[in-house]
Parts: sequence; structure tokens; C-alpha cells
Amino acid sequence: MLHKKIINKQINKHFTYKDIERCIKDVALMESSSIPHTDPIVDGLLKYYLEHPREERFKYALTDFALKFVKLIDNKLYSPYAKFPLRDTFKKLADFTASDIKSIDDFNRWYEFNFEGNSGTVIIDHLESLKDYVNKAIDELNIYINQDQDSALKTAENVSILFEKITAKSDEIKDTLLISNSLDEEIEQVVDYFLKRKNSLPDTKTPEQKETHKKLREEYDRAVQIKKKVDEFFVEVEYKLGQLLDRSAYASTQLITVQDNFKNKSAVRINVKRFLKFTLEQASFSKKDGITLSEKFPLKSIVSERFKHVGLVYYEEFGIQKSYVIEPKVNEAHLKSQISKLDTELTRQENTAKWVNHFKNQLSNDGEIDFSNHFYEIALKENDALIALKVGFELVEFARHNNGYEIKIDREIPKSSLSQNIALWKMKIIKK
Repeated sequence: MLHKKIINKQINKHFTYKDIERCIKDVALMESSSIPHTDPIVDGLLKYYLEHPREERFKYALTDFALKFVKLIDNKLYSPYAKFPLRDTFKKLADFTASDIKSIDDFNRWYEFNFEGNSGTVIIDHLESLKDYVNKAIDELNIYINQDQDSALKTAENVSILFEKITAKSDEIKDTLLISNSLDEEIEQVVDYFLKRKNSLPDTKTPEQKETHKKLREEYDRAVQIKKKVDEFFVEVEYKLGQLLDRSAYASTQLITVQDNFKNKSAVRINVKRFLKFTLEQASFSKKDGITLSEKFPLKSIVSERFKHVGLVYYEEFGIQKSYVIEPKVNEAHLKSQISKLDTELTRQENTAKWVNHFKNQLSNDGEIDFSNHFYEIALKENDALIALKVGFELVEFARHNNGYEIKIDREIPKSSLSQNIALWKMKIIKK
């Protein structure tokens, strides 16, 4: 009431105790209740809702918290988005195409304009107001279903109007889900575009190319970050849309309830008419006794049943919350690189096993192996020094754990090893 009078210029922004007292009286008259004491109300509102202006200690003003609270209630009761089509709110997102993005700055500006700050809040507020709109329509629907005063024709007319409103909102929700799916595909194309740019440079890079590659990698990371934030936003949007679809589905089931209600009431009316007709046919009239029934009238054979229609009310908190699964996107380039690494490692293990078996057979036949002569041969043939190291390790472990063999190591590096990247002591494995 205070805020309303300030807006209408009926009281000043800094108002007096008398202004508060008059507002309390106005509210009491509107509700036809007794007028409460002003002091306890003012004491309760101070600090959070009321404060004293700095230079006017005997006056009052609304706090920022109070103004935000009033705005919240006002938006809840009189939301500007309640009757505004939901598809129009998402239309600007539906117009987005991957070809519009030429640089990471374009992508960043698009994200900040549509999702940062008030833009994302507008979409969420629209969904909340739409949920309130549908809930209110369902409450009215339940009232029409359970009341007996109106005629069947009037009830059917009211239910039909409400159902048309809810169906229109359901169509908007479906359109919005389609928009979110198409937008996800376009954003995926944008991320792929920045990934291809990052991978376009050769493996061997000049200092200038390294700097360019660093910049392209940062652009790709930012694009992935934007996509993740948009996905998180639409997870929340789809959750709220799912709630709206559940309510719309509930409204559809209520139509079946209306049909059953009409059918049951019609059956009762028909049976009452039949009973009245049968009673009149069995009755007789005389001036002395008035209307009487014959003795043959089967009073005890008539079964009466009390009719009661129960309309169940929808409660959200007892419903099963749906879980929306988002299918992960496969990074083809990363998948190929991991498969390539796996193939290389498997090939390395197979070749290591072949060389180990070869030298074990040679050791069994010849009784001696000078592995320092074979190390560089293996590395050259396999083009992989790691295989040669693994073969040497396996042979040493084999000799250590087998009492029939001994290892002789001469801590002298052959001259042939000095020209290699890996230097090796002379090592022999001898059969005892």
C-alpha cells in the first residue's frame, strides 16, 4: 500500500508515521477487519522493509529489499510474459546459424547478448510465468469439474475454453523444444569450426606458428566453454518445459474426468426418471386417501445407492520427477588419436613378446647371449628404442628369477654406443 501511494504521488518518498497509520487503516477497511496497532507493525518492518532517512530521522522510507520484494510479488501476480507467446521469446535464438560466426568475438558477443545478464533471466521468468498461468488454469478446471450448480452445457463450455488455452501453451512448448534442438546443432558446428582451425597448423611449427596455434587453442577452449554454458542453461529450460508438459498432460486427463462426470450424472437422471415413471404407474389417487401405492409395489426390491463423484487434485510434490538425459557429443579427432595410441601400444607389446621368445630360444640353444650387440639391432628394425628397452628388461627379469642362468655386466661402454642416443654397458646372459 505504501509503495502504491508513492507511485501515485499520494505520499512522499520519505513518509511519516501518520502515512503508515492511514495505510494500515485502508488495508483493514479493504479486508473488513479490525484495525491493528501501528507500533508493533512499524517495529516489525524496521530494518528490512523500513528505514530512517539520514537527514530526516523522524520519517521513514522503503528499503531496497522492500522495493525488490514488491517488484517480485508484482511480477508474480501481473507477469508481463503470461500472455506473451513463448515461441517469440525463443525466436531470436532460432534465427542463429553457424555461418554467422566468423571469429570468436562474434560467438562471444552472441552468447553475451542472448544469455548473459537480463537476457537469460527473461527466458526463465517467461517459463515461470507460463507455469503459473497453466497452474491457475488447472485450478479453475478442477473447480468446474467438482461444482454441481452450473448446467452440464455451461460446465462443458468453461472446460473447453480452458483446455484450448492449455493446448495452445503445449504447442508453444513443443516449438520451443525444437528450437533448442536446432540451436544445439548449430553451436556444435561452430565448435567444430574452431577445432578445425586449431588443427590446421602443421606439427612442426615456427615461433610465429606456435603463437598462432596458442591463440587458436584459446579460441577453441572459449567456444567449448560457451557451448557448455548454453547446454547447462537449456538443461534448466528443458526441466521447466517438462514440468509444463506434465501439467498439460494432467489437464488432458481431466477432460476424461469431465466426460465420466457427465456420463454418471446422466445415468443418475435417467434412473430417477425411470423410477418416477414406474412409481406413477403403480400409484392410485382418491379424494379420501390421496396418492397411494398398491400392495404389489416391490418396496424392498428397489436398491438405492448414494452417488458420489470424487475429483482428484494434482499435487506436484507427489509426482515423479523426470530425469532428462543429455547424450554426450563424441569428439572424433580425440577418439581417433586415442585409438591410434592404443594400436601403437598393442603393436609394441606384440613385437616385444616376439623378440623375447626369439632370444629365449637362442639362449636355450647357444647357451649365451650378448644383448649389448642386439639392442641397437632391435631399435633399428622396429624404429622404436622403447621395444629394445622392454626386451632387455624382460630378459634380465627372466635370468634373475631362473637359477639356470647368470648375468654378467661389464661396466664399460663400447665405442659403438658412443654415437647412439642411448649408451649401454656390455651385458651377457650365460646358461650355467
